[in-house]
Amino acid sequence: MTGPLRRFLEDTRDLVLDGLARLGLLPGGAAWWKARRERRRAERAAERENLRRAIRARHRMCRECGTLVPVELDTCPACGTSMRGIPRGGLGRAAGLLLPSFGSASTTLLAAIVVVYLATAIGPPGGSIWKPPTDVLFALGMKWTPAILAGQWWRLVTAIFLHGSLLHIAFNGYALANLGPAIEGAIGSRRFLVVFVGTGVASFAASALAMPGVPSLGASGALFGLIGFGIAYGWRRGGSLGALKDDLVRWAIFGLVLLLAPGIDHAAHAGGFVAGLVLGAALAGERGVSPAREHGWTIAATVAGLLPVVAFALALFSMASGTS
Repeated sequence: MTGPLRRFLEDTRDLVLDGLARLGLLPGGAAWWKARRERRRAERAAERENLRRAIRARHRMCRECGTLVPVELDTCPACGTSMRGIPRGGLGRAAGLLLPSFGSASTTLLAAIVVVYLATAIGPPGGSIWKPPTDVLFALGMKWTPAILAGQWWRLVTAIFLHGSLLHIAFNGYALANLGPAIEGAIGSRRFLVVFVGTGVASFAASALAMPGVPSLGASGALFGLIGFGIAYGWRRGGSLGALKDDLVRWAIFGLVLLLAPGIDHAAHAGGFVAGLVLGAALAGERGVSPAREHGWTIAATVAGLLPVVAFALALFSMASGTS
């Protein structure tokens, strides 16, 4: 269970128990309430201490080998890994602890998925938050092999960001919120963006070949890509993903359980997973930092970030011209 989710559940539990204690319905309520206040006081003291250390920190830990690296260095002197994306000390680190992080690729992707869902669900006349109109989803680019073969290649991209119901986006959004930060923290925002979009496209390419007569949509193919990537990368490279590979294997097993459910695009899941395994094994072989390689990742991430924008622009143009 993730830290924010655990904290939310604990706060909800405490709120209920507080109410029972105030009403005298909780056995030993006064003692429990006093213990809770002491625990809260200790937590606030720990948070203040963490803030003080964050401001004064002169080193940061390498995500690969765990070496403490001086904040002024951009690469780890022990293993050559880029330190980009690992917070430095000072007031910037303190602000990062106090403010929510809106700059990460996983957060941006999750926000884009939610915005697209709201636009398709409540934007059209007669729309509903529970389920977007099927004709709108089709026009905006769900996977449909005959249309892709007719030249509408953008459906391989737009389908990643479209979802068919509130439950559909809730499940995929929860998975992205859990998987995304862990993998992005291990490989950086640029590589994460390329992996997500790349495995998403691969998932719908596999679906288009294996299930040409079945329309489909959703980010689950890209999420299976992240699972496959994390397993392969963590297995070969270790580091933070090495410690998470058991959790990632559990997610993969859960995906296997979905094979028993009807209406699931298993070809997309398998295609994304295999693409993730290949990318994870390939990226795990990277050693050291090369300016040319980093420049190449910047270009690849720029393309991956612009691709959904271009794809949806083409879908909207096609819909406006009546050719979708």
